[in-house]
Amino acid sequence: MHEIKILVPRLDNIGGIANYYKTIKKHLCDSYCYVYRGKAHKNESNLCSFIRMLKDYCYFIRKVKIHTKAVVINTSLGKNGFFRDGIFCLLSTNIVKIVFFRGWSPQFEKKINRSVYLKFWLKRTFIHADHIIILSSEFKQKIQNWGYTGGFDLETTVVDESMIRDLDLINLQRKREKDKNTKILYL
Repeated sequence: MHEIKILVPRLDNIGGIANYYKTIKKHLCDSYCYVYRGKAHKNESNLCSFIRMLKDYCYFIRKVKIHTKAVVINTSLGKNGFFRDGIFCLLSTNIVKIVFFRGWSPQFEKKINRSVYLKFWLKRTFIHADHIIILSSEFKQKIQNWGYTGGFDLETTVVDESMIRDLDLINLQRKREKDKNTKILYL
């Protein structure tokens, strides 16, 4: 059986990417397999960080070699993700490569635009993806300006369904109409 590997941070993290994949996991078929990468610790030394990342790359290579049809690499356009996840792109040879940009740093984007070296890295890694998923239509044009000609999807983040399963919108609306001080915060 051919599998699709999804590179994600450990699901015990509370961050957005981990929550996204924790939420959609129950909706994916058995041919999807998560490949976890480690997370930097607060006081981690450069040597420990290097060793952890090296272990992650070795683990990724072992997992991707086994019956893999495609890989989804979650990253952000920022200094850390750009280099760390660019290596995962380079290691994903002879399979369909999908890159999901989950974050975007305008400051780092400017650095790429000014640097021949960063543009070279971008073109050797992410621009070679077979498909790119983005969170904003504005990013599509920027990626195309860097030379990407493949397919795009515009995606959104999700809410854990268990948080809204018992939400009664009708009663919530009635309560709000009675109490003018009720506030709903949406982030």
